[in-house]
Amino acid sequence: MTEPLPAGPGWHPAPSPVRGGSALRPGRRHRDGEGWSNRTMAAGALIPPADLALSPSTPPRSSAARNALALAMFLPAVGAGYGVHRGVAWLTGLDRAGYAATALFVAGLVAWLAPKVSYRRRDAVWVAAVPYSALYLGWRFARRLAYLPHRDWPPRDDEAPGWIQVSHPTEPGALLYVQACDTAPAAQLVGMQDERRRRAVP
Repeated sequence: MTEPLPAGPGWHPAPSPVRGGSALRPGRRHRDGEGWSNRTMAAGALIPPADLALSPSTPPRSSAARNALALAMFLPAVGAGYGVHRGVAWLTGLDRAGYAATALFVAGLVAWLAPKVSYRRRDAVWVAAVPYSALYLGWRFARRLAYLPHRDWPPRDDEAPGWIQVSHPTEPGALLYVQACDTAPAAQLVGMQDERRRRAVP
């Protein structure tokens, strides 16, 4: 039996699992005047007020600026890793020691940056164990870091409550994730959430 669609626009329990949800916590999806939109959020995320302008307070970087900044971070990191390898290999006379030192250097860098770009610190182990995987992951990290404080990737489940999905201010149809306090005072969102909870209690 097909469940009836919600009567009006707004945030509703998603008809199917969304990123940041699960079978037990399916998350929410936004319904506009015509049907389901592609805006989703985890079940525990804060719902912005209906009259809140759904665009971040500061514009995100353009694609060119983002890639340029990412390259400015990526190339020095690659150079530093190569420098560690050559330096340790020269000091010890062992090329393998250079590779091991580079792996430790890269793993430490990944563990430090991972939480900022929706990765886990334990991903550093995978990077250290798989040769040259750091080049792929490093560029991915750099592009994500270059876009902060905005995101165009979904937050992990444990990050979801602090982020909401909003419309891109300059690219029609595109979506971003921003921290709740970047679109409205955090107290406003928390107070609204508390009011909903009070109304739900019989």
